[in-house]
Amino acid sequence: MLSGKLITTLINASPACIMMLDLNGTIQFMNKTASNQLQESKANQTIFDTLASLEEVNHLKECLHQVKLTKTPQLLELKTTDANGATCYRESRISPILESHQVTGFMLFTHDITSNKAAQIEQQAIFNLSTDFLCVFNFDGFFSRVNPAFIKKLGYSEQELLDTPIKNLVHPEDRDSTLNALSQMLRSGVGESLIENRY
Repeated sequence: MLSGKLITTLINASPACIMMLDLNGTIQFMNKTASNQLQESKANQTIFDTLASLEEVNHLKECLHQVKLTKTPQLLELKTTDANGATCYRESRISPILESHQVTGFMLFTHDITSNKAAQIEQQAIFNLSTDFLCVFNFDGFFSRVNPAFIKKLGYSEQELLDTPIKNLVHPEDRDSTLNALSQMLRSGVGESLIENRY
């Protein structure tokens, strides 16, 4: 059996922010990582005080409500403010604390995903600003993403492109070669390919 002191040492050594909240969202405990990454701890500080906007507060409140109702953990991505006032993105796993089958509080295990989010935002900007026709499609033969250049050139709305099977948009003379190239990509496991065809 692990002693309380050993458990506290392990929790404080974790690179994740670990917090225990009461049902109102008041922080009852935070490990050293959380203390270092979040705003300075104040008496009766709630988790909501660390968030960047009212929208984020409402998002977290809804998630806590779902955890309390279902008694099951939930994943949540939040925009927060660090001790220096900088915006950070964090992914949290929120688990219920159960006593006699009743939810009495919440445990949050949070990881900083700011660098991943920055790369995602940059990738989205490149995708949207490119003058090349860029698209992502799924295994069912439908586009899951198309960039503005693609939409503008084809003259369809984004939703029309997402709702129409790719084979219906490809020029009839190019369908076989396009479908063969897509099949080859799937068989080889290559996630990207240059396919030349007419729409």
